[in-house]
Formats: sequence, C-alpha cells, structure tokens
Amino acid sequence: MNALKPGELSEPVRSPFGFHLIQALERRTTDMSAERQRLQARQQLRERKSEEAYQEWLRQLRDRTYVELRLEER
Repeated sequence: MNALKPGELSEPVRSPFGFHLIQALERRTTDMSAERQRLQARQQLRERKSEEAYQEWLRQLRDRTYVELRLEER
C-alpha cells in the first residue's frame, strides 16, 4: 500500500478475509506526528485516571464492608 502512487490500483491482495484491491486516493502532506502524540498522551492520561478512580472505588468499597463471623455452639 505504501508503494502505491496516488490514484494507482494494486494487484489483488489476499488476506484471511478474502481478496482485496487497494487504491491510494491521496497522500497526506502534513506531519500528523505531533497531533498523534498529543492524542496518545490524552488517552494514556484518561486510562491512568480511570484506573486510579477504579482502585479508589474498590478501596472505599472494601473499607465499608463489614463481615461478622459467628460460630454457633451445638
């Protein structure tokens, strides 16, 4: 796919899903790496905050849990 020129059509390509034709419509001319890095950083922060919130919720849930063991004598 990367070797195709804009507008060029590839030979049939086989994948586990069947045969495919790939056509390169155009190429990006702007560098997306800075934007991509920012999006990845945001995603990592979201995941970290989500995990921290989950762990805090679990801790609070465990703190509120009360278990009383009673042994009956017969």
